[in-house]
Amino acid sequence: MLEMNDSESVLPQDGGKATEIERVLQQRAEALARPVEGDDSREPTAEMLVLVVGVERFGIPVRRVREVRPLGTPAGVPGLPGHWAGLMNLRGALLPVLDVRRFLGVEESVFSDPPQAVVVSGPTVEAALMVDAVQGVQRFKASDIGPSPNGTSSVVLGVTTDLVSVLDVDRLLADEALVVNDGGAATAVEIG
Repeated sequence: MLEMNDSESVLPQDGGKATEIERVLQQRAEALARPVEGDDSREPTAEMLVLVVGVERFGIPVRRVREVRPLGTPAGVPGLPGHWAGLMNLRGALLPVLDVRRFLGVEESVFSDPPQAVVVSGPTVEAALMVDAVQGVQRFKASDIGPSPNGTSSVVLGVTTDLVSVLDVDRLLADEALVVNDGGAATAVEIG
């Protein structure tokens, strides 16, 4: 073990060597601060919550997610289209539950875990999305999100390089197919 007196210094006492050490340390710091070649860390990124729905994975912007929780059994509502699973009670507020798999026509998979409710907020609507599982939050570079393939839903903005379909939550919640017709005037399922 190295012991030093108060009078000793780590840097040499003569100014020439101390200046040289500081110069070398400064060069090393600048070299480490330079971006790695080919890494564009200034490229815009998006934080997405990655959801598993049937055999597909979807991403929704984290800023649109209010909470994730086990769904339980939604309360059925007679006359609702098949893509609506019913209503859930979230601390005294009733939220419509959208079965994303049915709505997007995704092939069913075998999941033994109970479904999850991902509560999302749109400009005027709040709803729970029924999904099979939540994989977690992932950050995607804008360049990693390509165009959506032909034939996909209009609510899919694009697909990432690792095959996560990015959903437009506003477009999803505003989709006319979600409007419930009560026999008279059509009304959207809105909360708030």
